[in-house]
Amino acid sequence: MEYLVRSERVRRPRCMQIVAAAGMGKSSILQEFENLHPVIRTEDPLRMQRRVLLANATDVGAGASGLRRAVMRGAWPDAKHFPDGRDDLDATLRSQGVRVILLDETGDLMKSTPSVQKRLLTELKRINHDLRINIVSAAVEGLDHVIKQDEQLFTRFRPIIKIAEWAESQEFRNFLYGLERFLPFPERSFLDRLEMLRWLLRYCRGNTNDIVMSIHEAALWAIHRNARFVAQEDFEMTRTATEPPPAYYKVAV
Repeated sequence: MEYLVRSERVRRPRCMQIVAAAGMGKSSILQEFENLHPVIRTEDPLRMQRRVLLANATDVGAGASGLRRAVMRGAWPDAKHFPDGRDDLDATLRSQGVRVILLDETGDLMKSTPSVQKRLLTELKRINHDLRINIVSAAVEGLDHVIKQDEQLFTRFRPIIKIAEWAESQEFRNFLYGLERFLPFPERSFLDRLEMLRWLLRYCRGNTNDIVMSIHEAALWAIHRNARFVAQEDFEMTRTATEPPPAYYKVAV
């Protein structure tokens, strides 16, 4: 994505697709990348500058109009009302100097009739071609097929990055080791040991969000019993308990 930001503006800028199941970290990737390119604010709130714009398509409606609303909402996050016409969109993107649009939950824009989907593809192609803006689209598997309906547009959305669910591997052990470093315990919990790795894969099905939440809840159970590390019994509590750990409420407050 950094290559897209730094690349020269051409008539048909390259785009990218990120495809993965829900809970695998697509939104986190886009959010973290936007954080690397913060908005440059001035005394005039109408003259913000941003090279990267994150647009979330949740609850904006389908099709081209939904796309424009998502982008305008991302461009003016503090606004309560904003126009969603084509001219307003183009003026905003040009004035803010946007080079890359990170389009999260793209699948929500595609949940409509074929005619609405076609207008969406036309608008994506127009923004990409006329405004010379790179687009990074993130969607769940099974909802990315709409882009394939437009062969010309589909060829621009390369590469396609597919985030697979975790499997038993050294990469997964490294991931767990990294997560453990954020736990507030004086002793190591050895989350990367083989039996713990297999437990998480079995009950969390390799889903990143489920794994992180299980570790978070297990840590709260360990805090509740004043433990020095997270043990297997804490993870079993996350699976069998009917209520959150008591420490959950203390953290929430």
